[in-house]
Amino acid sequence: MMTLEAEAQTALRDAASNFPSVPVLGPLMGPLMSFGITPLGELTRPYRPPGDALTKRVAELVTKPSGMRDLFSEHVYVSGEEGDRMTALIDALPVCLQADLLQTRLRQEKRTPTEDESALLRKAEDVRDEIVQVDVYEKHGHLEQQTGYVRPALLQTEEWDNAASPLPKAA
Repeated sequence: MMTLEAEAQTALRDAASNFPSVPVLGPLMGPLMSFGITPLGELTRPYRPPGDALTKRVAELVTKPSGMRDLFSEHVYVSGEEGDRMTALIDALPVCLQADLLQTRLRQEKRTPTEDESALLRKAEDVRDEIVQVDVYEKHGHLEQQTGYVRPALLQTEEWDNAASPLPKAA
């Protein structure tokens, strides 16, 4: 909310400074609009973006088990089926938290992980990799479903690659 308030305040200030000069009123319109928005200058611009400490605290509340996280996830549909993104996120949280705590402890103790600890770290890494993957499709749209169809941009790129010069020749 603090970010939105600060952005709105900045947008109003920028709008006043960029207000066009109307021929009848001349260059007075921008300053007049600015005065109407903030009559006392910076004293009447109370909104500031959230600081790093607040951002860090909110991030911790949302990414670690807490009442706030429970509140956000209370009415979210989770199918529980294999491959469902929400199920994967919810299942990954405890594994990743354990792995993060283990990583911290390993750094503090300045030692290498045991076989069981390595398995946990690998599992957390696999879960993270699965979650961040996006769907990639080789073919888009109904035209590409037709046999032999190649997007014109791909054909042009292939022609450029096969040409002696890497840049297209001017027509």
